[in-house]
Amino acid sequence: MVRASVLALLAGALLLGCRAGDPVRVLGPEPRVQPWVGDLPRTFARDETLRLVLLGHVYGDFVNRVESPGPAASLVDGTGRIASARPDLVVLLGDAVYKFEPYFLDPTLDALSEIGAPVFDAIGNHERASDVGIYRERFGGPFGAIEIGPALVLLLQAETHPWHLGDEQSAAALELVDDALARGVSHVVVCVHKLIWALAEERWYPVLMRANAADGFDGTTDFGPFLAQLLERTRGRSDVVVCSGDVGRKGSVPLFVHRDPSTGVLFAANGLFENPRDCALLLVLEPGRPARPEIVPLAPDAPRNLSDVDLEATLAAP
Repeated sequence: MVRASVLALLAGALLLGCRAGDPVRVLGPEPRVQPWVGDLPRTFARDETLRLVLLGHVYGDFVNRVESPGPAASLVDGTGRIASARPDLVVLLGDAVYKFEPYFLDPTLDALSEIGAPVFDAIGNHERASDVGIYRERFGGPFGAIEIGPALVLLLQAETHPWHLGDEQSAAALELVDDALARGVSHVVVCVHKLIWALAEERWYPVLMRANAADGFDGTTDFGPFLAQLLERTRGRSDVVVCSGDVGRKGSVPLFVHRDPSTGVLFAANGLFENPRDCALLLVLEPGRPARPEIVPLAPDAPRNLSDVDLEATLAAP
């Protein structure tokens, strides 16, 4: 009788959609990063596939879109397409609002809430330039991490000292990586607004030249040493993805995706700008397998194939 009762309780839990899993952790210094919309699940199994959507520069082209303070039209019109990708988590890659004030923030939150997934932000220069104190009160940070299922998602910022992470943030991030690896994650996803990875090595300079802006740029970065230490820790233990969001404007690219054969790192950049090529990036993170990128079209002429947005295609673009 007791055994039958236990089985009935377990069956009931499954019917209610409950699932056993590993704790989902929000990590980093206080105040901890908070979602812009939605709530993280309490648990997510380490052996379950995580679907992560990345979106950069979602405020779009506000300067030429004076009739609306909201985000890019491609985001407003494309929330259904993003929802159809069934994301477990969405990360904004900075510059999510033109200014961090209700006039711009509220319609952006309304649009993001239509996706139906928790949404976090890797702070960009527009969030910081508005008022980083108010931002911290509302959404925490300015850096942190989410450990969910097979992945550790690092939300870093390179705005305090533009194009640099700084010793304190770098050390804290690497410590979070060590702890997460010890708990069995098989993916580390580094999210940072500026294309600091493209400055770290000369071979990425053509991608860097297509960034939206170079505010605070002094020709240096400390990302190279950080990445070297990250790869030393993750070698043979975890896949690594590095992604940024300061692209998308005229003369830039809406999406860049390229797996570096020499390191195995998947480098990516995504940004919206009210143009017919706007798209989002979905990362399918299967335990123990390399991240699988997929394009989520948000506009009529969005790229459909990854070969259209890799390094070779970016170099050949006008």
